[in-house]
Amino acid sequence: SKFKAQDFKNVDIHKFTPVNWTTDMGNFFPDSLEPNINNWIADYEAKTSIEIGVVTVESLEGEPIEYFADDIYKRIGIGKKGADNGILIIFSKKDRKSRIQTGYGMDQFLNTTKCNRILTNTIRPNFKKEKYYEGMMAALLAIESELGDEAFSKKTEWLKEKTEKEQREHAKSVQAFWDFLLSALILSAILSPFIFIVYKRYKSRKVLEAIDKSI
Repeated sequence: SKFKAQDFKNVDIHKFTPVNWTTDMGNFFPDSLEPNINNWIADYEAKTSIEIGVVTVESLEGEPIEYFADDIYKRIGIGKKGADNGILIIFSKKDRKSRIQTGYGMDQFLNTTKCNRILTNTIRPNFKKEKYYEGMMAALLAIESELGDEAFSKKTEWLKEKTEKEQREHAKSVQAFWDFLLSALILSAILSPFIFIVYKRYKSRKVLEAIDKSI
């Protein structure tokens, strides 16, 4: 009920208009199974507000997948406005390339290292065996495992509290350093005259000893 069939024959891979979470221009997924992917993403978005877009192409036509993913992410506008909590998964069949592109709002929760790990551990092993549907579902489950299934607003609230706590602790550390430095300077200022006097007496004694010795 949430999926609409599309015909991508002769469609420009840069100008397509998605009507589902999954846009399978590269014919990766069987028509009977593609709605499962779409419905899983729709349900996950309903629980978390995190938007996941899947775009497949037959070929990137020589374009680096990084540029293509960035262009598509910005053009179709994945993620909620103000939250930028979108995730775009790109596959190219002939190029045998894949990429996970995330919005700035997801960086703290799904960074580049985690994205590459998902690609390496779930998508690529299955895709080598042409198990595209299985690889896609495994990737979605891996994303859910990383992000959980709570509302994104709760995650950002937790991150805000964590950041504020770290800032307070950092401020305390900085203040403690400056307090120590100020105390050291005050102590140095107090002790400097005494140290100078002791030093002068020591030098005077040495001079007198030298004179006495020469006499």
